Amino acid sequence: MKRTGPKALAGILIISFVFMAFSPVENENETVFDLMYQEAPLQVNIFTNFERLDSMRNTNEYQSAMLSFELGEEESKWGIKLRARGKYRRRICNQPPLKLNFDKDQLVERGLNKDDELKLVTQCIAGYEGKDLVLREYLVYKLYNILSPQTSFRAQLVDLRYNCTSSGSRSRSWGVVLEDQETVSRRLNAEICDSCYGLDKDAFDQQSLNRVTLFQYMIGNADYSLIQNRNIEILKHSETAQHLIAPFDFDFSGVVNASYAVPNTDYNQKRVRDRFYLGNSSDEELAETIEYFIAKKPEIMDFINDFKLLSRTSRKDIQAYLQSFYESLEEGIVRPE
Repeated sequence: MKRTGPKALAGILIISFVFMAFSPVENENETVFDLMYQEAPLQVNIFTNFERLDSMRNTNEYQSAMLSFELGEEESKWGIKLRARGKYRRRICNQPPLKLNFDKDQLVERGLNKDDELKLVTQCIAGYEGKDLVLREYLVYKLYNILSPQTSFRAQLVDLRYNCTSSGSRSRSWGVVLEDQETVSRRLNAEICDSCYGLDKDAFDQQSLNRVTLFQYMIGNADYSLIQNRNIEILKHSETAQHLIAPFDFDFSGVVNASYAVPNTDYNQKRVRDRFYLGNSSDEELAETIEYFIAKKPEIMDFINDFKLLSRTSRKDIQAYLQSFYESLEEGIVRPE
């Protein structure tokens, strides 16, 4: 038997170390959002100077915070940075929506992917109305997950506990955490295209285009734009070069029906619940997508009925509103004049 000398052994150890250092870890694609993602609402605690955060709501300046949530029987704690985000809601909400920025080095140390930015949809209005609105918006994300599981943002409902480090005050509300856009792009094998404005219809993957535009019509949302790239994430597929669409921000939709939402006068919308199809596909081009949405109707209606965190009144209201969508498919899709 040939013996291994000290120098040879050292070489083997070095090679082994390099191999381990550059080999994929078991959870290389697991993200911090994956840790948070579950069927039930997740209790999340945020510790920061909320008084300062409120005073800086009109800026994009980050401030330090600590975030924690239950992970099995242990508490998972993270040092993060956060800031206000959005346009309209940051002006009118009691607590504006937030962007949560995790430390990349800390993510890597815990064996996770570097996807470090999560959006937090907050409860805009206090009390029952605010809870109802954020639950409705969460429901919209889940409905689009049903219709387009790959090309959509996963959403986690959270039971938020705000802890102000300056005043010592505490408060509780509901919220929705959205996965990092980089996670969506990796799942789709696509690149985020923030500068994709005014794309021709043929530049889009037609299935993605038709599902998004028909869904926006379904939920009664006129607060998005394919031309201006507003409230949608456009991603260019790495192989086909076709553009995919993942929608977000649904608080101005008819399903949510927020008291602070305003109609889109560009399309002569009189009420937020007035429904107009804003896509550029003809009825013939939408035919296959329409049949798909019709086939999904039982699953959609059942999901709404089973979402017991919403009151029975709200669930019946949403089902009735979506029923009017299905009736419009038979009577003829309404487009702006």
